[in-house]
Amino acid sequence: MHRRRVWGGAAIALATLAQAGVAHAQLPVCPQPSPDQAYYTACSPAGRYIATRLLFDLAIDHVMKADTDLVGRRIGDLLRASMSSETLDKNDALRSYVDRLDVLKLSRIDIATGTLLLNVAAESRRFAGTIDVGTSPVTVSWELPERLAGGYWRTPSVLQVAFWEGQRARFDIGLPSGELKAEVECLAISIDGIRIVTSGGDTPDILVRFDECG
Repeated sequence: MHRRRVWGGAAIALATLAQAGVAHAQLPVCPQPSPDQAYYTACSPAGRYIATRLLFDLAIDHVMKADTDLVGRRIGDLLRASMSSETLDKNDALRSYVDRLDVLKLSRIDIATGTLLLNVAAESRRFAGTIDVGTSPVTVSWELPERLAGGYWRTPSVLQVAFWEGQRARFDIGLPSGELKAEVECLAISIDGIRIVTSGGDTPDILVRFDECG
């Protein structure tokens, strides 16, 4: 039994390393950040664990489940896998909302790229409330289209999703200086942070760091 566990872990590690070269040969789908670009910034120490778990699960889906081109994940399951029970209890409205969402479908083109689709029922296209992930609670709302869809690119440590025009989410975040309203054009998740690329040139992108939060 012990040997089987060791071999399983080694197989996952080797497969992940092997596919890294293929993934790096593809092109990222989000625009590269500019050092002169203005950002709305935030910090979430707990975010690193959430992102790491998400990226690990995607690596397993793409490397160890190569017999199917379609991977389905429920967002509620992803939320429960990445948050502690204490954090979930503080975000009961969010948990109830994501449990109503349909399966998120990832259609793989190859080991590094694919398309993403979430069909959204009419009663689930809007959320409004507060989210508390260990820092000060944030008042947020968002509106989803009937079909949230785009293309993605991934490596073991990065996931980027470019959402297609007309099939993007819009959000509203309450800030001390006022409201931030934007449409999500692209989403970049790494073990270091999250970058939300907003559409249009009037709204700065959002950068959430996972370290140096002191």
